[in-house]
Order: sequence, then C-alpha cells, then structure tokens
Amino acid sequence: MPPIAGCLIPGQSKLHPAGARLCAHRPRPTHSVMHRACGRITGFPRTSTCPQPAKLSPALDSRPFGTTPCCVGAAQGIRSGCDNPSMTWLGHLDLHYTSHQGETRALDRHHGPLRVLRRLYPEGPAVCHHVLVHPPGGIVGGDRLEVEARLDAGSHALLTTPGATRFYRSGGAVAEQRVRARLEDGARLEWLPLETLAYRGCRAENHLRFELAPGAEMMGWDLLALGLPAAGEPWDEGDYLQHLELPGVWLERARVRADDHRLLHSPLGWAGQGVLATLWFATGKLL
Repeated sequence: MPPIAGCLIPGQSKLHPAGARLCAHRPRPTHSVMHRACGRITGFPRTSTCPQPAKLSPALDSRPFGTTPCCVGAAQGIRSGCDNPSMTWLGHLDLHYTSHQGETRALDRHHGPLRVLRRLYPEGPAVCHHVLVHPPGGIVGGDRLEVEARLDAGSHALLTTPGATRFYRSGGAVAEQRVRARLEDGARLEWLPLETLAYRGCRAENHLRFELAPGAEMMGWDLLALGLPAAGEPWDEGDYLQHLELPGVWLERARVRADDHRLLHSPLGWAGQGVLATLWFATGKLL
C-alpha cells in the first residue's frame, strides 16, 4: 500500500501555501502575486434582490448553461444565499499539464465562471503555479463547480486559490465542489488551496479525488472552518459533507451537521473547536 502521511490540526484557522512545499529550497510566493490575483476576481457577485443582470465582459461571460447573474455590492464581491435555479452557477475547468525539455506546460479549458489566472513560474520552468478563481465570489445552493486535472509524466503543478472558498447559506439546495486529479508516472502535484468557510445555514459537499500512477507524488491539504464566530455568526445550522479519496488507499468521508452536538462539542469529537485541517503526502508506490 502506498504510504500516506496525515495531520489533524485543531484550532488552526489559516495556512499559506508557502508553509508546505516539496522542495525545501522553494522561494516564498510574493504578496504582489496574490494581490494581483485578488484584484482580477472582484466585482462579479449576484443576489436574488437585483432585477438587472450584471454586464460582464465577453471573456468572463461564457456561460453555456443559460445562467443569469445579478449585481449588488460589486466593490465588495459578496454573494448572498439564493436557490433560484435561474441564478445558479455550473462551472467546469479542465487542466492538462505536460513536460517538455524540463518545462511544465499547461492547457486549460473552462465552461462557466471557473478558470485559472495566467501561468506562473516563480521556481523556474519545471513547476507551473496556477491560481484557481471563481469570479462570482462564493458557492450557494444549486451551484456545482468541477475541476478536472491531468498531469502527464514528468510534469509538476501547484494549484492554489487567491482566497477562501465560501459556502453560503442555502434555502434547501446543495452546493457542490468536485475536484479530480490524475497523475501519470513521475508527475508531481501540490494541492494547496486556502481555507474553506462554511457559513451558517449552508448545505455543502466538497469532493476531492486523486489518482496516482506508480512513481507519481503529491502533497495536499484541506482546511475547513465552521461559521464566523468572531463576527457573531456561529455555525448553528447547516450540514457539510467532506470526501477525500485516493482510490484503493485512503478514504475519508464524513458528514458534519450543526445539530450534532456530540461530535462538535464532545472531548472525543471536535471539543468545541470550529476548524479542522488535514495534511497529507502520497506516492503511487512504496517508498
């Protein structure tokens, strides 16, 4: 069985991709890169209260599903919970990484409001950094976001996000995010998104699946924070499904409900801590 290293970090609220790396000599990402990424994704929210559709540029308005966003609070980039079927986002992103003469090249195709920013090579041409962005600013009931990544032999990619993934309140429908990555022999992946925030009243599912061929390596983390207690918004209603899988090796699947007090507050459970973090390293063969 391929080895897995995992770590549970109660009470930890935020980590940064620079804190975990495959190479001890990797330079820390500059703040300017992350700030530029944030600046590229603000101003495309929607709520159910705005009667006028937002005027998006043709490059950002490629929605084959017939969705109609609405605009409010563009300067803040905030979306409210809404389960109106005509306003849900269905986004799909395909990423394909190849290796050519020591350089990792990337091809991306998207449908709907899910995409990557430009390719970055802060460590040199061997490692491609990609920042995943979702311009609407959050995930509400009825939304479904899918990421498919394929890494050919010898390629090396690092995937992260410019900010937290936010699951907002739902009126009943489930909000879904699904990530699937397939690594060929000799490929390396670093899956390092920022934290996931589960807002009060959300109904959310987060599925992660990584398929590693012999000789492939990956490291990743997943960070979940329940509610916004510092803002006076505890997670006192809602449910969240977490699914982490390496087929045939490791499966972690749990449904967390706000009314499950034994799990959330028992000393044998979360002991009142509202944050859960998992860190792992995996290979496609025995070390």
